[in-house]
Amino acid sequence: MVTAILPILATLALGKPFTDGAVLQRDRPVAVWGTADAGATVAVSFAGQEKTARTDADGKWRVNLDPLSTSSEGRDLTVTETPSSIEQSNNPNNRTILHDVLVGDVWIVCGQSNMDVPVVGTNPRYRDGQGTAMAAITRLPLVRWNVDIGGCRWQAFTPENLGKPGALSAVAFYFAREVHLATGVPLGLVCAYCGGTNIEEWTPKSGYAKTGLFPELLNWKRIPKDEFTTNHWHGAINHWAKQPFMAFESRLAARAPYTALGMIWYQGEQNAGSDRTTYDRKLAA
Repeated sequence: MVTAILPILATLALGKPFTDGAVLQRDRPVAVWGTADAGATVAVSFAGQEKTARTDADGKWRVNLDPLSTSSEGRDLTVTETPSSIEQSNNPNNRTILHDVLVGDVWIVCGQSNMDVPVVGTNPRYRDGQGTAMAAITRLPLVRWNVDIGGCRWQAFTPENLGKPGALSAVAFYFAREVHLATGVPLGLVCAYCGGTNIEEWTPKSGYAKTGLFPELLNWKRIPKDEFTTNHWHGAINHWAKQPFMAFESRLAARAPYTALGMIWYQGEQNAGSDRTTYDRKLAA
């Protein structure tokens, strides 16, 4: 996100979810964040608002836009850096403009293989055979999604985007399509899902801290891959890659401040064998 030529020439950059075509949450304060030169002032302008923040010693900044009204009109969101020194004023990368930004409802989409199964794909399992046809007849430019790979680029519900094998979760597709057709409100999906994952992986440490439950998970010490053995198994944590917080840290943390209405969650099979009496409390965490 920053250049390595000179420390004083850091590149202004926004957080992962902020690209052209983004959907921002309506009726709630909206977090916008990123990085810039340490000590610089950053201004975010959108929908008649301008909010400013000063970067910290690590170059991080964040502002909160006041609650926004629903808008199906794509508008520009502009972020400008005012450098803190004459040397930094030579930095040509001090302005970023996002185009075609909508305001509506944002949903986080998360889970394991149940959620990961795409609306269009080659795997015959769990499919009704209609995904390809549904993708071909769906053109809803006000419904968009991004995934936790490929730069988190926002894509609209068009046959061209949806028809690519593995492009989008089938559950997410049908959920967003039905909600948008019922409400007419722009809708954004922030997608993070991965087959074979358990709930402990997706839960941040702060979740366990807030509930006061499961101290063995809250205080979990990360075990290196080459040291993980069956002696470290704990419920559904039966592989080094299934240790607590790992999916959250790798797939959600960089997008966690993004303002959303709620989450759709489809996970549980991985925990079914050992967590039948505790899963509800882990879900709360």
